[in-house]
Amino acid sequence: MSHGCVEVDTTNILFICGGAFSDLGKIVSERLHRCPFGFGTPIRHELGDYALTNALGQSGLLEEIENDDLIAYGLTPEFIGRLPIIVGLTHLTEDQLVQVLREPKNAIGKQYKKL
Repeated sequence: MSHGCVEVDTTNILFICGGAFSDLGKIVSERLHRCPFGFGTPIRHELGDYALTNALGQSGLLEEIENDDLIAYGLTPEFIGRLPIIVGLTHLTEDQLVQVLREPKNAIGKQYKKL
């Protein structure tokens, strides 16, 4: 990751929504782990959701997010329908969080020191 500025063309961007959706990973995990039934269906592993979450990691689960997961979480279908692209982001490391607090020109850490 470079430390320079990144320009984003916002000409065709109407909204960027973000948030911390606690337990959304559980909804994605349940959808991914849903076991179909019938002839030729693979046998479900006994470790269940625990194994899937460990295999993908919590951030990996959010990369598999779909509109229906957000609706199951409680957002209205009308709202979700207005967001044509949904992307799951990975968690920031502690070093990245410190970088956010210290490096920008108007960083909150610098503002706090001035007080």
